[in-house]
Amino acid sequence: MTAVDSSARAVARVEAHAAANGVVIEAVEADAFRYLETATPRAFDLVVIDPPKFARARKDLEAARKGYERLNALALQATAPGGIIVTCSCSQNVDAETFERIVAAGAKHAGREVRIFERRGPASCHQLPPAFPEGQYLKVLLGHVH
Repeated sequence: MTAVDSSARAVARVEAHAAANGVVIEAVEADAFRYLETATPRAFDLVVIDPPKFARARKDLEAARKGYERLNALALQATAPGGIIVTCSCSQNVDAETFERIVAAGAKHAGREVRIFERRGPASCHQLPPAFPEGQYLKVLLGHVH
């Protein structure tokens, strides 16, 4: 098992939690894009990508789209056939439909097929008023990779 994060603090927490629970994990401090660029193709049965917010404002939307697409393409290249990808977005300016299109574009770029088997959003403890769609910023897609 490998965990990659650009934050030294996050890597230290992963290592501490793994040790406390008797789990063997390789925690790597690295930029996820750079790590995935050098990862062995189709080597991982499960890839989880949960980047920080890419689109802080509407003006950032095109750059965010490109970033999410590239990150998903790299993650899909690293996922073994029959493996699972869990991809997330916490950018409120990227709606669920757009995020799915971005993941599809990343799959096309990677030459892979993804079949979404589950869509998730905020947990039930993340309650929102009905007139606050901006609060629906958490998006999670789970897919089989072929």
